[in-house]
Amino acid sequence: MNINVLRQAQDRIAETIKALKKTRTEHEDYLKPIETRTRQLLIDPMLEALGWDVRNPAQVHLEYKGTSGKPDYALFSHGNVVALIEAKKLEIPLARIKVEQVIKYARDRALTSLKYVVWTNGDHWQIWSIEEDQEESFQLSNTQEYECAAKVIQLLHSALEVQEVSPTPDSSSTAPRSRQEAVESNGGQDRDGWMPLTSLKKAKGQQPPAYIKFPDSSTKSIKKWTEMWVSVAEHFIETGKISAKDCPVRRKKNPEYYLLHTKPFHSTGAEFLRKKEIGKLWLHLKNVQNVPNYCCYLLEECGIDPSTVLVSTNQS
Repeated sequence: MNINVLRQAQDRIAETIKALKKTRTEHEDYLKPIETRTRQLLIDPMLEALGWDVRNPAQVHLEYKGTSGKPDYALFSHGNVVALIEAKKLEIPLARIKVEQVIKYARDRALTSLKYVVWTNGDHWQIWSIEEDQEESFQLSNTQEYECAAKVIQLLHSALEVQEVSPTPDSSSTAPRSRQEAVESNGGQDRDGWMPLTSLKKAKGQQPPAYIKFPDSSTKSIKKWTEMWVSVAEHFIETGKISAKDCPVRRKKNPEYYLLHTKPFHSTGAEFLRKKEIGKLWLHLKNVQNVPNYCCYLLEECGIDPSTVLVSTNQS
């Protein structure tokens, strides 16, 4: 998925989540006791934001009958089931859903294209990626909208790719390359100069990006490579995603050495040679050659997909 489509999808999903949170708060008593209401007002709009038309049987089957049960939703791509969803009314916590039954859906041998199994009460979502054997959960009512959107995109990216809109009829038919090809041929950047952090590779003598943009659309300017590392740490400390209870944050390959701690010392007793105090925490200013990699690592430690963080080399 190209950068513009990714950003547009994240913005769209974040706006939907914001509206769903409001609906849940204002109509909680109405939603709680009836599963149909929960599905209609909380679950269906989320699927619509992801590009699935719940009124189109070519994309969504309700009460799908498989060999391992009857999940509430089956999401289709090119005629194949790619995701199954078990829905419950809002008042039922996910802990009370029989996970064994949900997992049983994934063992339906007829569903060779199945990628995801999801169970939700409209507020709390649990998503299992079968191919990656990765499980993730988020709760709309107590999570920031863009963080939720990033998790949805990270785990349901194949669904978004399937639903990606084709070029409009007024697009130039003589264009020699698609937008994706243009982005790839331009070093991974879109026409506005933005690229995923994961595409950033630092070479000797290379200038740092001018800006870094986080999933919540907050943007910081950068003049030095170390400023990018500081900006990532500051973002998570300022938003409360990293606090003293999460420290020390260790290096990936050398866990006896710290990246972030409540005091500027490694477990060996050695003091951080270069450091910066952010709030009540101390950041070790790493070798600038590895800054992009360490930024990605810190993002992953905070549960954020690094590809949803963008950097721009556009100085204007």
